[in-house]
Amino acid sequence: MNYLVIFFAVIIFFSSNLWAEEKVIIEQAEELSFEGKEEKRVINLTGNVKLLHEKTTLQAQSVQFFPHLKRLIAEKEVSLKDEDQEVFGDTLSLNLDNYQGQMINISSYHQPTFYKGKVAHIKAKNHYEIEEGDSTTCRCEQPHYTMEAESIDLKIKDRVLAKHIFLKVGGTPIFYLPFWWSSLEDKHTHLSVKPGYSQINGWTTSVKYGYYLNKLNSGLLLLDYYELRGCGWGINHGYNFKDQGKGRLNFYYLKERKEDLKIKKRWNLSNYYYQTFPNDLTLVSNLNYISDKSFSKDYLESMDGFINEITSSISLTRTRPAYTLRGTYDRYDLLDRDKDEMIKKKEKLPEITFDTKKLEIKRSGYYYKVFTQLGRTYQDRYYRNFWEGRVEFLKSYSLRRYKIGKWLSFSPCLGIEGDWKDQESVYQEDPYFNAHYYTNLSLPINFYSGKIRVIPQYSYKRSLKDLKSKENEVKLNYLHPLRKGISFNTTFGYNFLKKEYNNLISQLTLKKQEIKLRDGLNLKEVSFILNKNYSLKNQKIESIEGSLTCNLEKNKKDYYLSLANSYVPEVTWQLKSKFSTNFIKYLPLSIAIWYDLKRQELQQGEIILKRDLHCLESELNIQRYKTYGSKPWETKVLYKINLKEFKRLQSSIFQGGNVGSFGWGDIFTN
Repeated sequence: MNYLVIFFAVIIFFSSNLWAEEKVIIEQAEELSFEGKEEKRVINLTGNVKLLHEKTTLQAQSVQFFPHLKRLIAEKEVSLKDEDQEVFGDTLSLNLDNYQGQMINISSYHQPTFYKGKVAHIKAKNHYEIEEGDSTTCRCEQPHYTMEAESIDLKIKDRVLAKHIFLKVGGTPIFYLPFWWSSLEDKHTHLSVKPGYSQINGWTTSVKYGYYLNKLNSGLLLLDYYELRGCGWGINHGYNFKDQGKGRLNFYYLKERKEDLKIKKRWNLSNYYYQTFPNDLTLVSNLNYISDKSFSKDYLESMDGFINEITSSISLTRTRPAYTLRGTYDRYDLLDRDKDEMIKKKEKLPEITFDTKKLEIKRSGYYYKVFTQLGRTYQDRYYRNFWEGRVEFLKSYSLRRYKIGKWLSFSPCLGIEGDWKDQESVYQEDPYFNAHYYTNLSLPINFYSGKIRVIPQYSYKRSLKDLKSKENEVKLNYLHPLRKGISFNTTFGYNFLKKEYNNLISQLTLKKQEIKLRDGLNLKEVSFILNKNYSLKNQKIESIEGSLTCNLEKNKKDYYLSLANSYVPEVTWQLKSKFSTNFIKYLPLSIAIWYDLKRQELQQGEIILKRDLHCLESELNIQRYKTYGSKPWETKVLYKINLKEFKRLQSSIFQGGNVGSFGWGDIFTN
């Protein structure tokens, strides 16, 4: 809305100063005539009239000037130009004595926006009232969208007050704002009032005031009224420290008026901060606290629903070419369903991590990497505090493969790692340290010039404390390209400790591109993957998964089809399908279905309709889903629109869940 207002400010400012008492130059006119006596003489200019006043140019087909009244009238193809700004209209009428008048059918273009207004009433110097003004960035003769205001009360270089603002797409109003106030001294300061409704909150009114302290500090003050809940308030503050640090602080609080709720005081606090220091130091903090799980659904109008967990962290990192050193504080909050509130479940303070890059051993082709982690942990599951650590060191490996004969090669890997805690559980408080060394050996064997590959792999891990083996198994991976674009891969192994075979996992892959089927129909890409997991121990199939994707093109229109199958015996058998197409220009369509073949019922359906134009993008998302059990079907509907040229102009509308909630999203985001 600021772009529309600033435009009218420029228009009227130049028009009000054009016919000052200083000299006006008549540069061009086909006819010049005078009417009346000298005391009441009227000067008439007709035919391609062009007048100059300092840096302002006025052009029209007809201009009348009344010196005794200090009034002028310009008609037909009126053009008012000052340096880079040019304004067009049908009629300009102005009284130079009190600066009152009007301009009819104003229109102009200021990169990247087109503007127009029906009538601009000049009330005083630098004070104007504009009727039926609108703007758009769409270049089409019939714009895809417009921002329209019923009236605008404007004071140049001071403020603007707009009433009854509509965002229209295709001529259809999709958003309404009854009131908007903004300062013209800085673009951040504004005031808006937004109505809404939902079954959870009833009728709502949201008031937002955008403030601007300086280049480093600005934000929003929030004040909301909920018919069924009460009143809420909050702040969204963005701050910067020159070029080194920046962050955003958000807080919202609401005291419930309902007597049957467990939690009366509901709030959300979050803060993100990023700071760089000398000596390659970086500080990152992400703090997030919330009073209860349903806060985001009730008041933030989130389609994601309830919040079940929150993670907060602070880290200080030093990054060098050879290593990374990091100190971290982590807190993990989980939902307590009995109390219906978030409580601390796990906390790490402090946690120190040292991680090196791949370092070469004196140009030998061998590399080593060291990783060390030590921290104190609080875990609510056992209600205990303990120190724990993990070390990986002397991990040596080679990036080169050593060939043995024509088809055989191997890559060795050797390392030592360990983990430590000062107590294992509440029942065993003695500290323990567990360390082991491990080795991996891979021997790729190529047959038929690399077309067939057999890769035996052996891994071994042994404890340094009790000298007992922790891992001892062998695996065999077989890769065979059957034809061009078709390959087969299978893997199985044997665990010497458990004395049992690992599962046999097989995968068949087909990938083809650019296949001409017939005239006008091309298969741009097709992919088919089939996975089978077979238990050699139990002699039965554990799972089968398959997917098929096709991308067809017919008459320069794309069609995309995706099918996915997941089968677990005696548990579930699910089929997922997705179809996408752009058969309608600028209107891609996507349909997704999730069907349970075992229960023979539809679990989820989704339709997504998108429109991506040069000036805006919009999306309609309809979801209908059913959870297991006796719960009824639930439906979510989301429509959102984004004006590309202005990041602050966004709008959304949704209806979600079986509660039948309905509400508007935000349009003026800071």
